[in-house]
Formats: sequence, C-alpha cells, structure tokens
Amino acid sequence: MSYTLVIAAVISSAAPGSASSRVTQAATTAQMMYTWWCTMMNHASEPLCRRHDLGIAVSKTHDPTEHSKLVQQYRKLAAESGNLTREYSAAKMAFCQLKESSKLTLCSQPTRNVPRPAVMDLGTERMYQWLCKKPNLSAEQQGMCRRYAIIQKLKSANANTSPTRLELYKNLRAEPYHHLTYQTAISEYCDIGENIDTSVCLDTKISREGKVFHAYACGGQKSGGLWCKQQALREQLKMMSGKLTDSEKRKKIAKEVFSLTPSKTERAQLVKERAYSRVKFCALPDKKNYHMCNSASVSGPSYSYDR
Repeated sequence: MSYTLVIAAVISSAAPGSASSRVTQAATTAQMMYTWWCTMMNHASEPLCRRHDLGIAVSKTHDPTEHSKLVQQYRKLAAESGNLTREYSAAKMAFCQLKESSKLTLCSQPTRNVPRPAVMDLGTERMYQWLCKKPNLSAEQQGMCRRYAIIQKLKSANANTSPTRLELYKNLRAEPYHHLTYQTAISEYCDIGENIDTSVCLDTKISREGKVFHAYACGGQKSGGLWCKQQALREQLKMMSGKLTDSEKRKKIAKEVFSLTPSKTERAQLVKERAYSRVKFCALPDKKNYHMCNSASVSGPSYSYDR
C-alpha cells in the first residue's frame, strides 16, 4: 500500500461509526510523520529522529541491563541535542502541508513548541485515563501510561518517604517522553464530542476559534484591512517555520510585516480593526461561548458536536 493510501485509510477510519480505535489512529499518525520525515526526507541522522528511535527502543526493552544501557544513551543524546522545538516544528509543519496529511487531526493542533503537559490537572488526567484504558497501545503510548502511573504514585500518601520518592523519580526518568505521541493522543481526544471544552484541549480550542474568527474577519472582500494583511503575512512566516532554506524570503516577509505598522498611528489602527471585528464576531449568537469572547472560562459548549 502506498504512503498516500495509508494516510487516506487513517483519515477515513476516523469517520463516525468506524470500528478503528482513535488511539490506534494516533499511534499510526505519529509513526507516519516520523517515517516520512526521518526516512523519506532523509533526516534520520538528526536529533529528533535519533531520539525518537532510541526512545522506542527504551520503551520496548524489558531486559533490565539492556534497558539501563539504553536509558543512559537516551539521556546523553537528550543532553547533547537540547531543545527540539525548531526541528519538531519544521517536521510537523512540512508533514501537515502535504495534501494527504492536512486532514489528520494532528494537523489541526497548534505547533508553538515541543508539546508536553504544563500541569497534571483534572483535564489532563482524564485524557490519560481515556488513553490508558484502551487495548493494543503502541510502545510509545504504553510508555506514556507508565509515566502517568508513576506520577499518580508520587501524588499518593505512601510516597512521602524519601527512599520511595527517589525510586519513583528514578523510574520516571527511565521512561522517555514521546512528544509526538502525546500530541497525537491529545489531537484525537480533543476531536471527540465535548472534550474540546476541557482544559487539556484549551490550546486546540483557541487555535480552532482563531481560524474561524480570521475567516470571518478577513474572508472575501474584507481582506484589505491592515490587520488582515498582517495576519496573511504572518501565516506565510508560520508556514516557513523551522525551515533552514528560504531565509532571504523569510527576511523579506518579516520586513513587510514590520512596514505595515511603522508608527503608533498604524499600530493603533491595527488594534482598532481587530477589536471592531471581534466585537461583531462575538455578537453572533453561536459565538457567545467562544473562549475569545468569554476568556474567563473554558466551560460551556462552544460548538455543535457532530464527531
């Protein structure tokens, strides 16, 4: 089966009533992105791909001696490679620009940095509970669930003794964090019913609302305003995010963005245009519960749930 057909199969399996598990779709999407970026696009020797491969080896190895050896290798590589935000952003952006990949739920997720939960709040815990009760998890997803189980033990009363906590932290450090696995799980979870209104889906919700607002404010003949011009240029920059090529084109677009607001007058006009569009947008009956229209709360249904 060709790569294009594999992606098409994953997208069609997400249809309502499909027997295919969303966690399986999440695992398949993660593997597809790494296969495309690391193998087909020849990035296998770069830190993102090397850490991914080594992380899978750690998750799959059960022999204590071999596991300890691989963990040490993974830690060393992680220390050497440092922050993977730029490389991860480039990989995901390029993958999601493919015609075959653009409809995957992963590609509806914002990509500002390497994803991981900021806090283990109730919304995040419910996502983990949804994931970890599923059968046939991938090796990376099983690793996620082992990390979650260790964190839960650390929160329990019987983990207060120093030796116990030290052992748990040691076990936690031995479980690699699979960034893309986390984001693919989040993307599938947030695509189900009212999950979009939970805290773990807040970034997804804001990103989704922003696209709807932008289409409303800048669609058709309304695209000539200062704010809309700026947003169009910024979208071009975002599409080039993480790319090592086209640096001159990127500099030219960045210069154009700056030239739109050379003085306080233009900056005030830009703020005024956006504020005016936002007021009109939030006055629409079906937009009153949008986060951008009611940022004090993420509760309350914002959409018609049809998936």
